[in-house]
Amino acid sequence: MKYKLLYMFRSLFTICLFSIAAKGKALSTYVCPNEHTSFDTLRVSKTQVLSTVEVTARAQTSRYDGRKMIITPAALRAAKGGSMAEGLKFVPGVEIGSQGELKLNGLSTLEVYVDGHPLRMNPQERLAYLQTLAVDEVEGIELLLEPSAEFPDAKAPLLNIRRKRGEAQGVKGYSQVGTSHQHLWAEQASTRVNFAHRGQQAYVYYNISDHRNLETTTLLGHTDSLLVDNRLTHLLGAGCRLTFSPQHSLQWQTIGTWTREHTLLGAQHHNDLTHRNGNAALYYEWKRLRNVLLLNAEGALAHSGLERFAGQVSSYNPTDSRFYLLSFYFRHDPSKRWGAAFNGSYQHLHSELSEQRQNWALTLQERQLKLSAYVHWSGPNWYAEVGNMSFATWRTLRLPGVNGDPTRRDWQQLPYVYAHCDLTPQYRVEFSYRNTFQLPNLRDLTPYATQASASALRTGNPQLRTAYEHRWRLSISYLRAAQLELTYQNTRDALVDAIVPQPTSYAFQRLNLESSRYVRALLALPLPLVSNRRITWTASTYFAQQWQWDKGAVLGEKLDERQHSWYLRHRHTLSWKKAWYFDLGYTYYSALRYGLFRMQPQGWWEVGASHNVGNWRIAVNVYDLFNTNRARGVYASGNRPAIAFERRWYNPKISLTLSYSWGKSSVKRTEVYERRDAQQRLNNTGNETLQLGE
Repeated sequence: MKYKLLYMFRSLFTICLFSIAAKGKALSTYVCPNEHTSFDTLRVSKTQVLSTVEVTARAQTSRYDGRKMIITPAALRAAKGGSMAEGLKFVPGVEIGSQGELKLNGLSTLEVYVDGHPLRMNPQERLAYLQTLAVDEVEGIELLLEPSAEFPDAKAPLLNIRRKRGEAQGVKGYSQVGTSHQHLWAEQASTRVNFAHRGQQAYVYYNISDHRNLETTTLLGHTDSLLVDNRLTHLLGAGCRLTFSPQHSLQWQTIGTWTREHTLLGAQHHNDLTHRNGNAALYYEWKRLRNVLLLNAEGALAHSGLERFAGQVSSYNPTDSRFYLLSFYFRHDPSKRWGAAFNGSYQHLHSELSEQRQNWALTLQERQLKLSAYVHWSGPNWYAEVGNMSFATWRTLRLPGVNGDPTRRDWQQLPYVYAHCDLTPQYRVEFSYRNTFQLPNLRDLTPYATQASASALRTGNPQLRTAYEHRWRLSISYLRAAQLELTYQNTRDALVDAIVPQPTSYAFQRLNLESSRYVRALLALPLPLVSNRRITWTASTYFAQQWQWDKGAVLGEKLDERQHSWYLRHRHTLSWKKAWYFDLGYTYYSALRYGLFRMQPQGWWEVGASHNVGNWRIAVNVYDLFNTNRARGVYASGNRPAIAFERRWYNPKISLTLSYSWGKSSVKRTEVYERRDAQQRLNNTGNETLQLGE
C-alpha cells in the first residue's frame, strides 16, 4: 500500500482537513482547530487496501505573532516566481505607485525593512532593490501598523520582509528582465545569486534600469513639461550571513548606486544629474533563552552633481553627504508574562551644498541621540506595551555672512502605548498612541533659489521647525482580515509646501503650519468568492472617510481650513489551476486637501495577468488603463486668489516582465535526519509504511 503525503508547515494553516478515501468512499475526516494541533500517529482500525490518500488543506494567508501580523507565502502565491516589486501588490492594503512609492490603505506612507533593517533609499532605488529579491526567497512579511521597540527609527506603518535562513544548500539564482511603456519606453534587468553552505549564506545582486517618462504641469498660465529623456541607474549589492551557533550570527551587507539623469524642462532649460551613493552595514545578533541583543553599525557616502542650463547660462550644484549610525537593541523576558526592551542609537549627518558659479555654500551638521525603554506584559489573550523615547538633536546650519552660533538644540520625550486583546479566536481589538517627529532636510533649509522648472523656482526656509505628531489609533479586526479602524492625528508645526509669488515667476517654499489635524475611519473588507481546486477568486475593498482641519499663518495671512474626503480601493484577484493569475483593481480619491492644495477627485484602473511555467514566469501589468489619473485642483491660502493647477502623466503605463529561477540545492542534513526519524516512528506504529514525499 502506498500513501502520498503532502507536507506543509503547520504555521501556514488555520484549518487542516484530512480526507481518507477507500475505494472511492470517505472513511473519516479530521479537523484541526488551529495550527498548534498535531497528530503524531495515524492508526487504521482494520487492514484494507486504499487506492489513494489525499491530504488537503487551506493555506493560512496571515496570522498573528504577538502584535505583528505575519503575511505568509500563501498570500503571495499569485506572484510566485516573480520579484517582491510585484509581490507587494498582493499584500492586503498595500498600494504601489507607478514610480515605486508605497502606501498602506491608500493614505498612509509605508516604510520597508528587510530582515529588520531599513532600506535607506529613495522610491526609485527601493523599487530597483525589490526587483532583485525573489518572492520565493521570502518566508514571511511582518506588517506593523504601529512600529514596536524593535524598530525605533520607524515613524509610519512598516513592512518587514523576512528572508529564508538556511533552508537549502547550494547555489540558486533569480533573473528578471522587463520593459514598460508610458509615452516612452523604459527597460530594466536584474539578477541575484545566493550561496548557502552549512548554515552560512552569501548573496550578490545587480540591477540596471533605463527609465524615461513625460509629465506636464500647468500653473499660473504656464505649462512646464518635464521630460526625463534618460535616467540610467545601476544598483549593485552584496552581503553574507555567518551563523556561528544557534545563539550567534553576524551579517554584513553593502549597496552601491550610480545614477545619471537628463531632464528636459522646455526649449531653453534642461538639467543633468549625476548621483553616487554607497552604504555599508554590519549587524550582530545574539539570542539565548529569553534574551536578544542586536548591534548595528552603518555608514554611507553620497555625492550628487546637478547642472542646470537656461539657454547659454548654466549653474552647478554639488552635494556631498556623510552618514554614520551606531545602535543597539536588547530585550529581556524574565517570564512569559512580562519583559523589557532597551534601545539606543547615535547618528551623525554631515551635508554640504554649494553653487560654484554663484559662489555660495552652506553646511548642515546634524547629530541625534536616542534612548528608549519599553516594558511589555502579556496574558493568554492580551498584550500591552508602554515606553518612552528620549530624543536629542543638535543641528548646525552654516550660512555665508551669518555670525554667531547657528546651532539648534532640541530635546523631547516621545511616549508610546500599545495594547491588544483577543476577545475571541476571531476578534482582536487594538489601541495605540505614538508621538513622532519629522525634521526638515537640507533642501528645505536652503535660503537660495534654484530652478525647479522652466517657469518655477524652489527656495528653502532656514527658519523651519521640527514637526511633531501625536497619533491615536483604535481598531477591531475579524479573522485577521476584515478590519475597522479609527485614527486621530494632531501635527504641531506641520511642514507644508507654499507658493511664493516672484516678479517674473513663482517659487515653491516649505513652511510650518500651527497645526494640522485629521480624524479617519477605515474599513477593510476582503471576501473570498470562489475557492476550489481549480479557481480561487477573492475580492477586497478598502474604504476610508477623513475629516481634516488646518490652522496657522501662511506668508502673513491666517489660515483656517476644513476638508472632508473619502477613499475607495476595490480589487479582484483570480487564480486558475495555480498557474494563471489575474487581478483587476480600481482606486478613487474624492476631493481632498493636501497641505495648501485642494485636489479634485481622481481615479484610475489597474489590470494584470501572469503565467507560471516551470521555473519561468511572465507577467503583464497596466497602470491607469484609461488615462484618467490627473492631479488637478487649486492652491489656496488665506485671502489670496486661488491658483489653479494641473499635473498630467501620459498613461497608461504598460509593463512586461519575464522572470526565471535557476540553480540546484540540496536539503540540509538535519532535515534529512528529521525525515528518517519521522519515518522510523511511523514504521514502529504498525505493519504499514507511510512514504514521505519530497
